[in-house]
Amino acid sequence: MKIQDKINLEQFQKHLPLLNLLTFFSILLISYFVLSPFYSFILRQEKEIQTKKDNLSGVNISLDQFSKLKDEFPNLSSEVAVLDKIAKNQKDTEQFLAQIEKIAKKSNLLITSFTPETNEEKVTATLNLSGSNNDFKKFLETLEENQLIIEITSLSFNEGEGATSFTLKVNVSGA
Repeated sequence: MKIQDKINLEQFQKHLPLLNLLTFFSILLISYFVLSPFYSFILRQEKEIQTKKDNLSGVNISLDQFSKLKDEFPNLSSEVAVLDKIAKNQKDTEQFLAQIEKIAKKSNLLITSFTPETNEEKVTATLNLSGSNNDFKKFLETLEENQLIIEITSLSFNEGEGATSFTLKVNVSGA
């Protein structure tokens, strides 16, 4: 071996611990940058799983409460359906009253009372009007042209001083 090679080998051996240390830290630094995104991904996945578990436990609680409610009120869905029909009939009644009021005004009749009766099947009403016979005839003609299907089930009248009072009982459908 040459002297020059021996000197280089000695210098290399002299700096070997430093090179080993530098290599170790280089590997450690590269590992950190390579593994750090994977570690962050795993942490995010853990948080997402925990959030889903929390949501699932909340849904289970709601489901338990719903089951208890269903046990306490077994006919709830049918009762809600009845209430929906009544609400629809309420809307039909309001629409009917608005149209009757418009027709009465157009026919020069005065509505003295309006008594609606709603059930889950249909809307019925008792209507008291005041005016002349010709105005009432005009009212009936206009009522016949209405969009709503209005069935007059009873009709009575009383002639008084100056005006006749008319009482109609009607069924309303088609609203």
